[in-house]
Amino acid sequence: MKHNPSIPCILISASLLLPFSVYSQEGGQSGGGDSAAEASVTGSASQKAVTAPEALEGNPVVSFLKQGVSLQKVSAAGGKKALKVLVENATSFAEFSNLSSQAKANLLNLSETVSLVNDAKAKGVSTSLTAVATRAVNIKKLEDSGLTGKAFTDALTSLRDTSASVGENVATTLITLADDPTFDPETFDSATLDKIISGLIKKKRHIYLCTNGITLGSSLNKFTPSPYLNINVHLDGME
Repeated sequence: MKHNPSIPCILISASLLLPFSVYSQEGGQSGGGDSAAEASVTGSASQKAVTAPEALEGNPVVSFLKQGVSLQKVSAAGGKKALKVLVENATSFAEFSNLSSQAKANLLNLSETVSLVNDAKAKGVSTSLTAVATRAVNIKKLEDSGLTGKAFTDALTSLRDTSASVGENVATTLITLADDPTFDPETFDSATLDKIISGLIKKKRHIYLCTNGITLGSSLNKFTPSPYLNINVHLDGME
């Protein structure tokens, strides 16, 4: 789809407590969400966790060290006993390797990831290591941003509750919105997403609303058809 490069726009990714992601981008620029956006962050997964393949060492500490994760990060995560739950929750070596790469790149804290896996187990939530890692990445983004306010504390609380549905780009969304002088982190409500979209359309910004379709039927009446609004429905899993 071609855009008029003369149209002034900004890039916003909005996916909070609703199963939506919003992208508003400039005519000639390419937008982009987190690569983990393809993974579900709701805590649901059709495939049960299985023991990681034999490619992993019996000692999880050694497994992480071989992937290039520093001893300091491994120790901070709680050592062998704590890291064992991550290895056991991996469904493939590739999934484990991806988590290790994120930890190595300082995109997430392994200790936070361990806590999320344990939270899911305690609450009986079926989840994947990828989904948990995506939550951990969002948590670190929010913590590193240094931003404060009810919107941020509520987002962190929801991210740490694996039984709660949270958008995969919630951190990027809040950090981006924080630059808007009209954004109030104390009063922001994710339910006002439709108002945000309407406001961007009035400014002739191109909006790409991505959704898994779960609440699409009850939400369509909130939006007025516009050449600036595109709704993309993606399907997650085999069911």
